[in-house]
Amino acid sequence: MKLVEKMAGWIYRFPKGSIWQTRYICFPGALILSTVLLSQSPLSMAGRFTWLILGMMTWTLLEYILHRWFLHYSASSELGKAALNRLHVFHHHDTKDQSLVCIPPVICAFFAIAIWGLLIFLGAGQNAAALYTSGIAFMMVVYDITHFSVHYMPATNRLLQALKKQHMLHHFSDHSKRFGVTSPLWDRVFRTF
Repeated sequence: MKLVEKMAGWIYRFPKGSIWQTRYICFPGALILSTVLLSQSPLSMAGRFTWLILGMMTWTLLEYILHRWFLHYSASSELGKAALNRLHVFHHHDTKDQSLVCIPPVICAFFAIAIWGLLIFLGAGQNAAALYTSGIAFMMVVYDITHFSVHYMPATNRLLQALKKQHMLHHFSDHSKRFGVTSPLWDRVFRTF
């Protein structure tokens, strides 16, 4: 029991994300990585953009899946509760805490490396896997910026107004609907809009 309590305590002290990390570390990193991979890959230009765009599209589905079935999961173990509290529940309880909005860079890096490794394991070539993963990484950054914007920035255009409306309904009206932050596409597909 002591070990579980110590691990839960460590989870609560896990580094937080911030919009500054996203804007000044993750965004330039994802942009540079995608640009270098697009320019240096031995794949055809069509192949390069196909893998990158597939990765970007995959992120919108991963965002929905992770938000709906992982971050809103009702954990029963102390460790599971600690992880979900730290990753998402606290964000719902204190929407004013800006440190709970963005994904910590260490989680982004782990996630990207895991996806790249899985693709290599499944037989994708290194170049295709790298482009696909960079598309996911780029969209993770877009997610963070969008999520921060819908919470703390004035909605200055129709797209941001619509995203903000849907996300605020998720927070303050019905937690079991509207899981997409960057896109309502999968909410429409899975009828949670």
